Amino acid sequence: MTNYLGLTICIVLFNTFCFVAVVANSVGIFKTITTGPKPIWNDTHLDKLKKDLLLNYDRFVRPENHNNVTEIKISLTVIRLETDEARSVVIVDGWIALEWSDSKLKWNEEDYGGLSVVKTADHEVWQPDIYLYNSVSDGEQLSRVGSKNVLVYPNGQVLWVPSIKLTAICDFNLRHWPFDKQHCPLKFTSWTLNSEQLKYKNYSDLTVESSSGAWYIEGNGELINAKYPCCPDSYDKIVFHLNITRKMTPYCAIVVAPAIVCTFLILAQFALPPYAEEKIIFNGFIVLLLNFFLFYFNRQVYASGAQTPLIVLFYSCSLYLAVGLVTRRMSSPSCGEHVFGLNDRGAHRPCLSEALLVGYYGLRSLQGVPFSER
Repeated sequence: MTNYLGLTICIVLFNTFCFVAVVANSVGIFKTITTGPKPIWNDTHLDKLKKDLLLNYDRFVRPENHNNVTEIKISLTVIRLETDEARSVVIVDGWIALEWSDSKLKWNEEDYGGLSVVKTADHEVWQPDIYLYNSVSDGEQLSRVGSKNVLVYPNGQVLWVPSIKLTAICDFNLRHWPFDKQHCPLKFTSWTLNSEQLKYKNYSDLTVESSSGAWYIEGNGELINAKYPCCPDSYDKIVFHLNITRKMTPYCAIVVAPAIVCTFLILAQFALPPYAEEKIIFNGFIVLLLNFFLFYFNRQVYASGAQTPLIVLFYSCSLYLAVGLVTRRMSSPSCGEHVFGLNDRGAHRPCLSEALLVGYYGLRSLQGVPFSER
């Protein structure tokens, strides 16, 4: 009897457990626990493609074999240019387009829903280590200039167009300022990849988007194969030659017009009588005017050595001439009549030079000289 009762209880408990399990499973109490990464709920073709391309991608390794050359198409667009003549520096704003082929970034469009282009961060793919060789900061890498996305195409073509703000060394010749023309090169080269690993193509593509500012800009590109004392290999170097011409319109009113006026003022005083008192006032005004412009040039123009601007030399020579005319007027025989008051009679009073020669200094200079030889 006892065994029968125990068996009955076990059967009832088992049926109850099965009933509860079925009900719990139907309402979702028991959930399947999975291991591994949780799948993305909106996993797209782009997510899958980027995972397949970049999962084992090493961005520090050149995409070609060591015995193959990576060709890079490079072009430069200039939208703004500034100069600092005192520091011998040119500042260029614009963008530079770099295009190359990466065999590790190829895919079949049909396998990924027809994707024809992938946008990725510039630090996720390999980039050539191209530097501005003549930068003020001892080599300026392009990747540090602007962080812009990279476009990758199914055939492995990579397009990267970063914005740039480059500060390059430029030797200015201000001899003909403000009508001067300057030549400022931008020299780009790879720091570690020699000419057997990296080649440039279409290097002459230089575009000027705007000529706003103080300069008209023209230019072209040139490819140079160079060797350096540090390394046995040769390196390809691309040089963008910027030929800039200063816009002279503002300077015609600021510099040229006063120069013409000063010239006419200096010539006009010769129309006055030889011993006219007005000449001293006239020349004094000219001297002040010329000094004002020389101070202005000192703040605006950087002159070094034999490259002193001709316009500055013109103002300097005009200043010497004006001072010489003032000195000549003050040393004329009649200047003492109104300036020195050396004679109360109607005769001409001695001029400044005569006063110095016949006065105390003149007698001191003649000491020891016999009277008959004086």
